[in-house]
Amino acid sequence: LAAAPESFFSVVRDFLESFRVPGDAAAVDAIVHVFAELAFERMACVAGSEFALFHGGADVVYIVGFALLMLNVDLHNPN
Repeated sequence: LAAAPESFFSVVRDFLESFRVPGDAAAVDAIVHVFAELAFERMACVAGSEFALFHGGADVVYIVGFALLMLNVDLHNPN
């Protein structure tokens, strides 16, 4: 993730476009956990109402990020 502060949706878009999701649940969990930590730090500099949604910290970013990842996989998985 780049160092410049961005919106949550920009961060998620960059994240989802940067790799192919592995099939192993433990690997996905680890990836999303690291993503949440980095995304929270990246968004912490952004002043505005969108960041207020994540006042719970990186755990909130993890939950929302994991849900978006699963929805993205479901949308693009032919099975």
